[in-house]
Amino acid sequence: RPGGWLCPRTRGVGLSDQSKKRIRAMPDITKKNELNVPGKYFVDKELCIDCDQCSRDMPNHFKRNEAGGSYVWKQPVTPAEVAECEEALSRCPAEAIGNNG
Repeated sequence: RPGGWLCPRTRGVGLSDQSKKRIRAMPDITKKNELNVPGKYFVDKELCIDCDQCSRDMPNHFKRNEAGGSYVWKQPVTPAEVAECEEALSRCPAEAIGNNG
């Protein structure tokens, strides 16, 4: 996702304030929801805005935690399931879904 992250080396040095406002953080595997099952897809609990979009659109892989936020409850196995998770990743309004694979 171009423009969706800050370079870890420069941290946005040299960017205008306008550009910095458009830049969002990337999902961080170290901040994944504790309920995420092991695997390459995860939801960053700090970025998740609890909109429930992923669990509504892709309930075979994402669930909403009653305490707030969503998590991956089933990792994809088939190519069709991978496509579903990639679609959820691209639709997430908070860009909180990560692919660590």
